[in-house]
Amino acid sequence: MVTNISIFRSLKFKLPFALILVSYLFSLLFSLALTISGSNQPHAKELYFKQWFNQTLTSPIEQILTEELKITPNQQFKELLYPLINKSFTLQQNKQLNSQDIIIKSIAIVDNKAQLIAQWGEELFTAGDIGSQLMIRARDDLADALIGHYNSGIESISKNDQLIIKPLKNKQQKIIGAIISKQQWREGMLDTNLLSFLTITPFTDLLIYSLLPLILVIPVSFTIVFLATKQLRQHLNHLYSTLNYWTKGELYHQIEITSNDEIGLCLSRLNIMATQLKELIEDNNQLASLNERQYLAAELHDTVKQNLFSNNLSLASCKQLINGDKTEQAQIVLQQVINSNQQAFSQVNQLISTLQPNNRSGNFSDELRTQLTLWHDNNPLEINKTIKVFNSCPIQLQHVIKRCLGEVLQNISKHSQATKINLLIEQQKEKIIFEIIDNGQWQKPFKKGQGLSLMQHRVENIGGSFNANFNHQTPAYSGIKISICLPI
Repeated sequence: MVTNISIFRSLKFKLPFALILVSYLFSLLFSLALTISGSNQPHAKELYFKQWFNQTLTSPIEQILTEELKITPNQQFKELLYPLINKSFTLQQNKQLNSQDIIIKSIAIVDNKAQLIAQWGEELFTAGDIGSQLMIRARDDLADALIGHYNSGIESISKNDQLIIKPLKNKQQKIIGAIISKQQWREGMLDTNLLSFLTITPFTDLLIYSLLPLILVIPVSFTIVFLATKQLRQHLNHLYSTLNYWTKGELYHQIEITSNDEIGLCLSRLNIMATQLKELIEDNNQLASLNERQYLAAELHDTVKQNLFSNNLSLASCKQLINGDKTEQAQIVLQQVINSNQQAFSQVNQLISTLQPNNRSGNFSDELRTQLTLWHDNNPLEINKTIKVFNSCPIQLQHVIKRCLGEVLQNISKHSQATKINLLIEQQKEKIIFEIIDNGQWQKPFKKGQGLSLMQHRVENIGGSFNANFNHQTPAYSGIKISICLPI
């Protein structure tokens, strides 16, 4: 199971938060689109203006009208309409913005035959039929108003001046005339584009409206996210568990593939990679085993086999000495054979110790010191050593270090005739330094034998560097220096 993940970085938090945020943005845009779409409808976009016009002009005038079928001017009209001339008004939708939307320039009233009854403010018309005095579009508006057809009744005279024509009805709701008003409008007052909509709509109201559909979205979102994350986390936990097995070297574990999409394809390739890596490791192990066998064969040939061959010759000579009654000489030869057998036994023990796996419960530096002490018991040389390796050193590097140390010490005892060695094995931040110098006497050009060649191959296989040559700080052709650097 995946652990040590902050709740704010986990899928349990990220997916619900992302889904809720996206849902809210869609809800906000949806509410905005619906509102703007509604404001673009022919009857809706002048809703605020129509309400204001009815409350300010049409309704008060119709309340003055008698039950008669004609309009007669009287003092009430003057008292009602004259104060409205050149007065500024703010539409209901813009009250929060304190904008001055409309200034009434003139008001005229006509009867159902388009005859002028009275007018206040700017004198736009002369007495009589005003149909011929209106521009063509306004004539259609007046005709529609007098016969009861729907028409916005709004015509533009100039950039900001508008001519408004609305029907007048008596108490029986019969059209008996019309009202014509010239007005000066604030620029863009009835525009319905997005910018003007956001200008006249309070932002807090817009947020509140968008939250309403979100109330339905949140439970559905949490349900979907809960089911999705539950299944996803199961797959991730399985993937994490399999990868954990792989880090331990158990590459036979496979990831379960439950889909045929891109993720399933990637996981399938991971399985193929693990299989190929397992086969590669097996091949390398077989190659390493073969190299080790060759190394053991060479070591046994150079040590045990030669000692046994020498002992056989010595024993044969001892037999002849005993038959010739040369007992004292025979005892000397027998003692040489015993010493040779002890030396061979020590060499075999050293080889076995080198091949033994590391004990991870102990201190690796102590293991190296013990290995060096066992060798020193049979090789009384002066040793200056510095060994600082931590247990955190990977097990593979520990094995390589032990093998390299064993090989170098054996070469020194067999070939160098040295009386002093300096040994440094130190673990640094990202590498391990292995360096050994002896003062042996070499009278011929230095050549790597099978043991050193195998050691170099082993070091370079794990990305390390190997160098062996004469120690130039000693007399010519005297002393060997071996330097190894192993990356951690």
